[in-house]
Amino acid sequence: MGLDFVIEDDTEHPTAMLSLSAESHWELVELSRELKLRLFVRFHDYYENGRIKEDEVPEFMVELKRLKAASVNSAKLLAIINDLIIIAAEAKRLVKPLCAWAD
Repeated sequence: MGLDFVIEDDTEHPTAMLSLSAESHWELVELSRELKLRLFVRFHDYYENGRIKEDEVPEFMVELKRLKAASVNSAKLLAIINDLIIIAAEAKRLVKPLCAWAD
């Protein structure tokens, strides 16, 4: 099990999606806990859906940059974080929340 980060349209269908494996999800949540990132840690339970409200997306993007800086030794995590930054930037541009669907 992993987590799908999505931007939903007005009918709650995904317009953009990034799927994380359970292993990558766990690694990012653990690193978020170490860095005391309040927004990313919301996704600690991959059996639960989560949401970053549209007004929180800029702060979430700052957290992603901190995660990226702390992940320089892992090409896998860097690639995932870069993809998360792209989808978060799109959510910010659209003024939409970033949702996480338990998969």
